Amino acid sequence: MYANMSVEQKFKEFVVADARSYSDETFLKAVKIISDIKKGVVVGQEEFEQFARLVEDLQVMSKGKMENEVSGSDTINMYFRNCSKMPLMSSLIH
Repeated sequence: MYANMSVEQKFKEFVVADARSYSDETFLKAVKIISDIKKGVVVGQEEFEQFARLVEDLQVMSKGKMENEVSGSDTINMYFRNCSKMPLMSSLIH
C-alpha cells in the first residue's frame, strides 16, 4: 500500500505527521526486511524501488519537519524573552 501511495504528496505528508506510527528507523528496517531474501518476503523490483524512494522522501520530509519545529520553538522562546522585558507582560509570565 505504501509503495502504491508513494506518488501522492499528501499521503507522504500525513505519514510524516503521524508521530505514532512513523519513524525513520522503522521504515529503514522495513527496507532491510523486504530486501533480504532470507526473510522470505516476496516483493517485485518495481514495488521495492517505489518503497525505497518513499522512505528516502519521508526521511527528507521528516528532517525538514524537525528543523521547522526547532525554528518554531526558537521563535516562541524569543517572543517570551522579549515579553519579559515589558513590565505588564513580565508580571503575567512570572
